[in-house]
Amino acid sequence: MGSHARAACVFPLLVEQFLREFTPAGQSAPAIAPAAWAALQTYPYPGNVRELKHAIQHATILARGQEIQAHHLPSEFRGSSQPASRGHIEPLALALAQFEKEYIERTLTEAGGERQRAAELLGITRKNLWEKMVKHGLR
Repeated sequence: MGSHARAACVFPLLVEQFLREFTPAGQSAPAIAPAAWAALQTYPYPGNVRELKHAIQHATILARGQEIQAHHLPSEFRGSSQPASRGHIEPLALALAQFEKEYIERTLTEAGGERQRAAELLGITRKNLWEKMVKHGLR
């Protein structure tokens, strides 16, 4: 497994850890909107993990417990040149599928593995959740 593949596996875990770290005690960590998630994933991170941690802290404070949007991120994450600096843009369908899988995983964790509760949080039926889980190879 190359370093890029390892980084892609660890990235969502780091984001989740930093969200928990910067969310006030007794509150649920905020969700991340698709545009903000895309901005986080395509940023080149010249400051490595410290820069990701700062971005999550910044966004968590500005979002005030609401879903983190792209405008909550530091301005350098929203720059129009950011995708070009990465040098690789995935097809939209692939990026959306990856986001959907990760979002479902996070929601299932938030719901303690209870599929009915996860479906309610996602605003879909339990059957639809099951179909999406099968599609993404989730248990």
